[in-house]
Amino acid sequence: MWEIYESKYSELLDKGLLRSQRIIESAQLTKSVVDHQDILMFSSSNYLSISELPTLWDKAIEVSKTYGAGACGSRLTTGNTALHVELEARLAKMTGYESTLLFSSGYMANIGIFSALVTPDTLVFSDEKNHASIIDGLRMSRAQVTVYPHMNLEALETMVGDARRNGHKGPIILVSDYVFSMDGDVLLLEDFVKVGKRWEAITVIDDAHGFGITNMPYTPRPDILMGCLSKAIGSEGAFVASSQLIIHLLQNLGRSYMFSTSCSPFSIAFALSALDYIQEHPELIERLQHNQQYLVQRLASIGFAVQNSSHIVPIPMGSATRAVAMAEKLWEDGIWTTPIRYPAVPEGEAILRITLMAGHTEEQIDELVHSLQRNTEKTL
Repeated sequence: MWEIYESKYSELLDKGLLRSQRIIESAQLTKSVVDHQDILMFSSSNYLSISELPTLWDKAIEVSKTYGAGACGSRLTTGNTALHVELEARLAKMTGYESTLLFSSGYMANIGIFSALVTPDTLVFSDEKNHASIIDGLRMSRAQVTVYPHMNLEALETMVGDARRNGHKGPIILVSDYVFSMDGDVLLLEDFVKVGKRWEAITVIDDAHGFGITNMPYTPRPDILMGCLSKAIGSEGAFVASSQLIIHLLQNLGRSYMFSTSCSPFSIAFALSALDYIQEHPELIERLQHNQQYLVQRLASIGFAVQNSSHIVPIPMGSATRAVAMAEKLWEDGIWTTPIRYPAVPEGEAILRITLMAGHTEEQIDELVHSLQRNTEKTL
């Protein structure tokens, strides 16, 4: 009876789609210890290089001693500490919304949004490159979904307008990533929100990879915002920001909120300290932006014309096998990058995904570029 699973395994192996996990043995610094060796890290979402800061750790440990190591329950049972309430209030003020609600992860937040808000007569328009958590949330909600071309707001406008002109009176939801997790491109938020307002549609934005880096408060504001605390903030968990009405509905109808254990008090305390630190050190964002611009310029100098506007830089590889081969060559040079393959990207459009941190130096970026240059012909 196991033959079908052996066949699935062999298929993944043959197509270069078999994943494996490396073991990290240090904080996620630009230089980290991974699989017992020193590695130059270009795979982490620790974008502002604060996850490892001793001052933030010390504050978080001291504060969380009052509450213990874990939440030991969902927010609706024993997982609702004073720290959770404080962080929600802080996030609402930062983002410019009436209220926010913490979730255990960005995945759970997106599942919660759509499980709570989609009704049988809801139409949802979703960008073709939205994150898997949005796709899964929509599938679970059994929404009527139309996928529109990536960041093509003219096409979106036409689709939504046609739905209204054809008599759809029920709710319409427009949903998009802000900073797209694979390509690193950035949505024109103002234009997206305008489409929603023109057609009385609810706008939902997933800013998992931009929160903490994006200018605050959001202007204009989408109706619903999801942000992660596990990327630039260096902690774990996520939040949804919206009106008090929507937050109440998520508390009572969002299944991934109701039935998931809350984030640990330590993670919440760290996030609170991290938000203070980021506001006190705007140079972190400036350094990250400099590193992005420097990397794109250096890649262009060796023949990679990367179209990019954020700290996530995709390098096209084509086949999954080539992406894996290039990542392995870089690993041999002491550099960790991530090969992104189907189903995270379409088949035949694999990329090498470079994620930058504020702590990277120009010398480290040069090391990455030199390794790419040396190994490009070997992986063709």
